Amino acid sequence: STQSTGSEPPVMKAGEGAEAEVAARDQAVLLVLTAVRRLENLDFPAGTSGHCFVELYSMLTAANLRIELATPNGVQPEFHIEDEQVENWMRQHKQVIHHPVKLEEVHEKDYAGCIIPNAPGLLQDVLKSSTFGAMIQGFQTKLKPIGTIGYGTAALTTVMASEDEWCFSGWNMTAIPVMEMIDSPFFDKMPVIVEDFIKDNGGHFSCSENDALHVVVDRGLVSGQNVNSTSGVIHNFVWLLKGRSQNFI
Repeated sequence: STQSTGSEPPVMKAGEGAEAEVAARDQAVLLVLTAVRRLENLDFPAGTSGHCFVELYSMLTAANLRIELATPNGVQPEFHIEDEQVENWMRQHKQVIHHPVKLEEVHEKDYAGCIIPNAPGLLQDVLKSSTFGAMIQGFQTKLKPIGTIGYGTAALTTVMASEDEWCFSGWNMTAIPVMEMIDSPFFDKMPVIVEDFIKDNGGHFSCSENDALHVVVDRGLVSGQNVNSTSGVIHNFVWLLKGRSQNFI
């Protein structure tokens, strides 16, 4: 399922499609990844979903967008390799994941948009970054596209206007829902339950049935319920990015 609020599809004039493609090649997208392999005290994979990463990387490069990876302190990112197909892709694209930039040194002005893919590990490292929340607030304030997938939406909990005011209060979004998390071995040890945080801090949370494709678009934010929602998030993210580059939004 897909929800959309806050904008209408762009209307292109003759010849502007080619101009948008040229503009896109000059745009960089920031991918924020975790460097955590296993959750603390649990033998459970915490890295970025391999399926999620491969799909979003392939779709973004197909859209002629430049991609830059960032992790806390520039540490090598960790991935949860779900199957042989993902393992083979990672082996063939080793250069893609080498030498990420330091998340602490990233500046919003250098990027056209930001994506935070599904990764339980970001609850342990990205959420503890002292600069991450302010950086995401910069993307939000300037209406630059922000894409989040599954656990990636948890990163938005750090974006506070004040101690008790969340910058995304009043926004529509989705994330990994409680019903998809409840059987996880780390559920009762989670530092934040994303669905509860959204509801408790003025956000408007929605979800579909477990493991379903569900995407919510509100202004510059595109959020997906889980890994199965990756393609829907990226399609909408690219639409927002290319539309913005041509002043369609």
